[in-house]
Amino acid sequence: MALLGLLSILQIVFLPGYLLARILRLRGGVLAMLILAFALSLVANHAMVAGLVVMGIYQPIIIYLVFAAETATFLWIHRGLLRANAIDACRFRFGDFSGELRYSPLPRMLLAAALVVIAGFALSGIAQIGQIFQQWDAVVSWNRWAIDWAANRLPSATSLYPQLLPTSISLTYVFMQTSEVWIFAKAFQFLFCLMLLLAMFDAARTTGTFGYVPGVFITYWLLVAVLRFRMISSGYADMPLAFFSFAAVYTLLLARHAEGAEMRQRYVMVGAVLAAGAALTKQTGLYIAAVYPLLVWLLVLRSGQQGDLRRHAGTLLRVALLLGILVTPWYLYKFAEFQAARDRNNTALLVDDFHEGRSLPQRMFHAESMVTEAITPVGAVFLLLAIGVALRDPVQRWLMGLVVVPLGLIWAAAFSYDLRNLASILPFAGAAAGTGLLRAAEWLGPWKKASCTVFTPNKAIAEVVSVRAGGPLRWLRVGHFAGLVALAVVAACLCVSDTTLRECQSRQQRMVGIPELNQRLYAYFESHGGPAVMATDYQAMPFLPELGSRSVPCICETLNSFRSIHDRPEVRYALVRHKGAATAVQEYLDGPAGRLIFEARG
Repeated sequence: MALLGLLSILQIVFLPGYLLARILRLRGGVLAMLILAFALSLVANHAMVAGLVVMGIYQPIIIYLVFAAETATFLWIHRGLLRANAIDACRFRFGDFSGELRYSPLPRMLLAAALVVIAGFALSGIAQIGQIFQQWDAVVSWNRWAIDWAANRLPSATSLYPQLLPTSISLTYVFMQTSEVWIFAKAFQFLFCLMLLLAMFDAARTTGTFGYVPGVFITYWLLVAVLRFRMISSGYADMPLAFFSFAAVYTLLLARHAEGAEMRQRYVMVGAVLAAGAALTKQTGLYIAAVYPLLVWLLVLRSGQQGDLRRHAGTLLRVALLLGILVTPWYLYKFAEFQAARDRNNTALLVDDFHEGRSLPQRMFHAESMVTEAITPVGAVFLLLAIGVALRDPVQRWLMGLVVVPLGLIWAAAFSYDLRNLASILPFAGAAAGTGLLRAAEWLGPWKKASCTVFTPNKAIAEVVSVRAGGPLRWLRVGHFAGLVALAVVAACLCVSDTTLRECQSRQQRMVGIPELNQRLYAYFESHGGPAVMATDYQAMPFLPELGSRSVPCICETLNSFRSIHDRPEVRYALVRHKGAATAVQEYLDGPAGRLIFEARG
């Protein structure tokens, strides 16, 4: 099971996207290839899973065949590299990054700080491997929908939420042929933030604008302040949305500085796929998809030698068509579901009810208070001043005017009941603040303006076929080394038994949802044996080991709907939320029909 789980992660985050990038002959360096392979893999997997489920053939054997075909293609593409001398190949890889770095002290310190942030977060993400989903929505929504996909059925009760993240998670369950172990599904969640930080770091190399380097740690500070560290890799869709939103613009930056009209066209279309990925991750991403064609024109096409709109109408039309093909099927399907009363659109609930009666001005003030509290007043002033200075840069000016300000106002007016709904604009605010910070430092300090050398590979990796004639390790090929690593990984996975994984899962799964409530439930039922069943609207209950099997879901909006479940002969207990229970239900339970055992967290 451990080996299959590891292979599923390779499928989710690398293989299909890398092959697509090679088919498109994208260039730009190692980091760009990793970032685009990650993003394209997620979108490609989503399309594959959705298509297979619609056809009713989302089965392990199909996925194994797809994975085998991708692996064979990968090995065929790199057959020359596998025969190359391992020492020479390593020298070539390091040679890719050769270049002249002549930074003054301040940029050197900023570069070091950015690398420390990226490396530190990567290590923290690796240290979290072995954990499972425990945050509320990650368990009862995103992972529940992933389990539905893995069972070869369209998920239920999704409202308008798109499904790129659940379809990706479901691949781990299909590979392992069980949805009872969430460890591998949780293991790759930290990569969204890591790839976002790497994309911002690589944007400095690509564009020659060093301001993206301080943008790395400013963005990370904003993410931690707004989402909290535990939420960044929790399995919520907010961090993936932030990644896809910035990745689409990052691809436009690659296009803006690409050599040749054909390469620019490829990057523009890849960016459209990533903008669609944002719309397929969470509803806010629809705005990114909608504004993407305008950004294509402003940041890429208009800046060329032939900036006539009529000359590029075909490109913009193809971009819009690709976005429509990728995005509209899910949303059309959901609107059909709403019309047929098979699901409920909760948009009105989010926009209105969650605000607890606040008027529009009160929502704006509440939003401002939440942001100021999260990043502190001093941080808010620094951010505004840095962004203000960055507006001298035309790219940052367009991104602020078309992405940050409109989405910020939409959030404040409609979705400011939760700070995490602000996640999609944080990378853009961080990049702008980094650019402004560096400009201000250049004005105030004696150092020279920092520029970033653009590194280009010496040659394509597939061309490395030469074998060193001499040396003590002339016999060691890349293929030998890769084979040894693969054997070591397989041996390590075989040492981890299925029983060990299930025990690790079970221990952590007892804490999903509301841990203190779960502890009291387990303590009570351990001292009160028997087969008694509990009627409950506690959504995490089905995922609690032992307790989930002795519970039945109930609806507490009316007394009749509640009693239709509670009055069953096998039901002896009720566990209901105060806010979710109608007055008649609470009065019924407070009467002679029930005896209160305990209350916890409402």
